[in-house]
Amino acid sequence: MLGNFTAILIFVGVIVGIIGGTWNASNRGVRKITRTGWVTILVAFLLLVINILSNIEANRSERIKEERDAKVAQDVEANRAMKAARAEGVSQALIEKIEALPTVVLTDATGLRFAEYPTSS
Repeated sequence: MLGNFTAILIFVGVIVGIIGGTWNASNRGVRKITRTGWVTILVAFLLLVINILSNIEANRSERIKEERDAKVAQDVEANRAMKAARAEGVSQALIEKIEALPTVVLTDATGLRFAEYPTSS
């Protein structure tokens, strides 16, 4: 929205500049500035204000985007950590279940143990 208004003001400023007559050398002080000169000053001032407001809005938008991106990254990291903790908990639970199963020990003829397997019953 401000971009279109800025373009219109630039156009008006150029037209006023082309028409000229912004300065009356025969008067003194501020009275030297003609009506055309005051319009030119007004247009330049409005362009300055619009530029400042546009920069403020752009900076605000960028800050909001950075804050949103940081929040998303934080949420992703928290989700990743939660999944890892959940997977660790599942792995630990499986290990505990396997360790709780009765085991079958295989030995050779001399009684030397060479294998140990958990059973499901």
